[in-house]
Amino acid sequence: MADKLGIEIVLEERLSERVLSGKNHPEWRDRLLQTYEDLDLCYEGGESSNAAMGRAISVVKEVLNSQNSNIVVVSHGNLISLMLKYFDHRIGFKE
Repeated sequence: MADKLGIEIVLEERLSERVLSGKNHPEWRDRLLQTYEDLDLCYEGGESSNAAMGRAISVVKEVLNSQNSNIVVVSHGNLISLMLKYFDHRIGFKE
């Protein structure tokens, strides 16, 4: 679609999904929930919510300060919810 419309696609590594942990855990949903309650919680081999939010928000700030007037930011569910949380603290695990 981008080719048809003549729109440039820019791949941005800072929008890659957050790695919760370097190990597989059967209780990963509970662990994910805990990272919304403690934004600095970081499991071994993983990334905290604050760290992931920081890298994603740096992209959002850059595009908002760019000369572009129409921007689409695409990522994964967990990272998108953390970006939304940055702008609205009421957003959490449930959302």
